[in-house]
Amino acid sequence: TDNVGRPVRAPPQPVVAMDVLCRFLEGLFRNPAHAHAFMQANGLALLMPFYSLECLPYNFAVSASADSYVSVMRHLVDADAVSVTKALFHELAAAREMAMASMDAVPIGSSNFADLLTPSNLNAANRRFREVVTLCSRAHLLSDLYHTFSNGDPRISVPFLEVAVEN
Repeated sequence: TDNVGRPVRAPPQPVVAMDVLCRFLEGLFRNPAHAHAFMQANGLALLMPFYSLECLPYNFAVSASADSYVSVMRHLVDADAVSVTKALFHELAAAREMAMASMDAVPIGSSNFADLLTPSNLNAANRRFREVVTLCSRAHLLSDLYHTFSNGDPRISVPFLEVAVEN
């Protein structure tokens, strides 16, 4: 039970599996040669979609499993900062476009999210909610990876700024 007396739910099995995989990759990528080989084998394209899985809970971005994922991504940033940064900005832009498309359908003057409280179409409401969660999760991932970029490490800050200006 938690500190309020509610039962604590175990994380979903896909989240547990993702955590185990990320912890394995984190150990593997401590050797920079492995991280470089992973990047050359286009492994980043296989790793990026994890954050948009529909089975992830809405608060995944602040979980221990997300921390494992961020650690893996930090090793990949050390291996190839430009490629990882471009991929993150691309994923963030795609998530933003999806979320904005559903928000643009809402008439002006009404709330984008009020109809999620009592939806008339549960599937559409769930899709909109997942789009917003994906957008927030991707933004959270970007901030987790680059929260210290302004501290002066040119290996990280210069590629980040180059990609940010480019996009």
